[in-house]
Amino acid sequence: MEFEPEEFLRDVTWEKFDGLKKPDLMALAKYYSLGVKQATRKQVVKNGMIDVLVDEEILDESCLGKKGEILTEIGGDAVQLKQLEIEKEKIKLEKEIRLEQQKQEQELELKRLESETHLKELEIQAKYKSESDSSSSSSAPRSQPYFDASRYIKLVPKFTEIEVDKYFDTLRKWLRT
Repeated sequence: MEFEPEEFLRDVTWEKFDGLKKPDLMALAKYYSLGVKQATRKQVVKNGMIDVLVDEEILDESCLGKKGEILTEIGGDAVQLKQLEIEKEKIKLEKEIRLEQQKQEQELELKRLESETHLKELEIQAKYKSESDSSSSSSAPRSQPYFDASRYIKLVPKFTEIEVDKYFDTLRKWLRT
């Protein structure tokens, strides 16, 4: 059975109006040429129709107070939605704060490691300097305080890809002696 706006308007009560479904409200809005889109929420259409029906004196002005009740129902959903958005934003900010703290901790750890490395380098330099000072004061001055690999390169056997096993065998023999 299809909704007939003219028939509905002959005997309108708040209870009948309040029980209308969205397609019926859309047909009624079309009858009054409100230009409401299908995507419009039912409560918005209902509020618009209350205004029109009160202006036309089909419904009495006491129905405008009921329109306020409808708005508070929507407002409750809006409040919940706003609270959820605020909670989401709060979680997002907490996450950003945690990430920032982790980043700062990593930077501090990196600086600590750099300072430890620098301290070790200074200790090694001081030790080397003290050794070189003590060796220069001894009777036999060393002209080369470090290992010169170029002098011992002739001891390393020639490497050929075909005879890899032979190369390693030779190295093993030298290590044993």
